[in-house]
Amino acid sequence: MEWGASAMTLDAVAKQAGVSKGGLLYHFPSKEALVEAMISHLIDDFDAAIQAEIAREISEGKAGTMGRWLRAYVRVNTTPQDETEAISCSLMAAFATNPKMLKPAQQAFERWQHQAENDGISAEVATIVRLAADGCWLCRLFGFRAGLDSKEQLPALRRELLALIDEAVEESQTKIKGR
Repeated sequence: MEWGASAMTLDAVAKQAGVSKGGLLYHFPSKEALVEAMISHLIDDFDAAIQAEIAREISEGKAGTMGRWLRAYVRVNTTPQDETEAISCSLMAAFATNPKMLKPAQQAFERWQHQAENDGISAEVATIVRLAADGCWLCRLFGFRAGLDSKEQLPALRRELLALIDEAVEESQTKIKGR
């Protein structure tokens, strides 16, 4: 299926999904309702991916909870997911044509920022790491390859961001012990 705002007609979506347009309209009475559901689904999938990363880290017996949420956020944001990124790119076009569609994404980013700031490390370091991870995702999303133009660069950036978190955790633990 071709991605983009112009390609996302209810007819095209129904055809791609293998349902009738009437069947699609039964569940999503308008294109706006469909886009809102897609946004909600992407946010839910992202949250689930973070929780899966947290569960993986716990199952590996990694000690401590400081920085755990932020490490998961970095790993999820720096792992290419072609289908999700194609859908996200289409939704960006929807945001441009209907700014009210941004509200759920804005609320999700506010929630993610709050989680980053309350992950046991400096709020400033947490914010820098979150914004850098978001930047990796956005660069891939829009095809901005500068800085990500080799297969080694994204994993190297992920390692550096995770190292920043580990350093911030160490610093926080040192402060706690010094009290």
